[in-house]
Amino acid sequence: MAAIHDEKFKWGYIDPSGKIVIPTKFNSAGDFSEGLADVLTSKWGYINPSGNWIIQPAFTRAYPFSKGNAVVEIKKKYGLLNLKGELILEPIYDSVDNTSLVLIKVTLSINPKLPSFEQYFTRDGKLVWSEFESVPTTSTEVKPKRKENDIVLPADLLQDIKEKSNIIVSDFSKSDEVIRKSISQLTQISWEEVFIKTVDQLDTNWKELGTDLSGELSGVLFFWDDTQGDIGLSVCFATDNNDPDDLLNEFDGGESAVDFDFDFVFSKVVPACEESERIHLQVKNELLDILFEKAVAHSLTRTEFLKIKKTDPLYIYRAYAHDEPPTILFKVGKGESKILGAEEFIQRRILKDHPYFSKIFGKEEWVEHYEDEFNEISQDDLAETLNLFLFIYWKEQSKPEYIETIAERLPRSSKTVRTNRLRLVLAGYFAINKQPELALQHLRELQEEEYLSAHFLWAREYFSSLEENPEFKNIAHWVATMKR
Repeated sequence: MAAIHDEKFKWGYIDPSGKIVIPTKFNSAGDFSEGLADVLTSKWGYINPSGNWIIQPAFTRAYPFSKGNAVVEIKKKYGLLNLKGELILEPIYDSVDNTSLVLIKVTLSINPKLPSFEQYFTRDGKLVWSEFESVPTTSTEVKPKRKENDIVLPADLLQDIKEKSNIIVSDFSKSDEVIRKSISQLTQISWEEVFIKTVDQLDTNWKELGTDLSGELSGVLFFWDDTQGDIGLSVCFATDNNDPDDLLNEFDGGESAVDFDFDFVFSKVVPACEESERIHLQVKNELLDILFEKAVAHSLTRTEFLKIKKTDPLYIYRAYAHDEPPTILFKVGKGESKILGAEEFIQRRILKDHPYFSKIFGKEEWVEHYEDEFNEISQDDLAETLNLFLFIYWKEQSKPEYIETIAERLPRSSKTVRTNRLRLVLAGYFAINKQPELALQHLRELQEEEYLSAHFLWAREYFSSLEENPEFKNIAHWVATMKR
């Protein structure tokens, strides 16, 4: 089976005929491996080919099974599962390497100021070797003391949160005793402490960005991270381009760069019950979201942000899930937005992220000297990138000139194109760019394989200009009737 997504980016699975056999209901989905696939709802877990949960969703991230084990992540720490869902290694490690046939290599850090050390385990969790580093300890460690009144929770925000907390408690006053007892904890939480902790974490985020950036920070996206359950928010960023019409397409990643840890709030007030999702949403939307917005505003006036704030304007967005449309929280500065031209777009969005693409862009043919580098894996990687741009800039009718710019620089020869996915994407670009013969040239090279019909279906919308072409009709008929 192959993972596919619908127009709302919900994921499911199709069989070799292209029939949906597991509905598109997941936030993300991986390939089946050893009878199980890693899928995401509010957290990651594993399903079988019938779509039933075999290992319940409980992980920040879950990776495919290999050799009977799978690496899982909880709060940025890694462990190892077996096919029964049993933890062979607890999620306490900085990394877990599951690639060896016999032994599992892990790295472990017990003090962030010291190097980590390695250990090796058998596949049933038995420790067979450890590289031990002695860890000096001291009882005289001095921590920097916060200046008094350095961060102060605004009085109006505190009053607002207290009022909303009482309303939420009242909303559940007729629920059972377990729920009433949990939700009443809202009135006991120190919101001053939550606000200070959040601003501190934002300061840390800006400081870390200052050392990690390869360009000038131009946009930041915070989102309630449904890949991490109740933990909090994730952040990703963009650099140099602050064109608001294109900036959202530049946000890279989605992995949590800083952990805005609200789990201690959720764990107190969200019991495991049928109403837990409703309680979670109210606490998140009516309390924590408001507090976080105020904390961001406060952090934008502080030293760590001002050190890295160079682009003017700089846009800060917030979203309620990794796959939902963001909205602008703050526009910092009053300058003019920097609009990327098509040439700059090519340099930044493709060549920068995929340096070896520079060896083919703008060439008449694929460069034979680098033919070995363009194997099936790298060509599928290129196909995925190019298809992403087709989806964003053509289907979403955003920046169509970018599609033309890419099409003009794609190789014309199909001689060393080796994968159907890349053939279909290249044909899509040439069809959209009104170059039917080049599109057909790549379609003629399609090879019979298991998932060709499914891949052809998702690409077909790019070929609307070819639908009346007799040769295209023959190719489409061949794909539809090929043996499966």
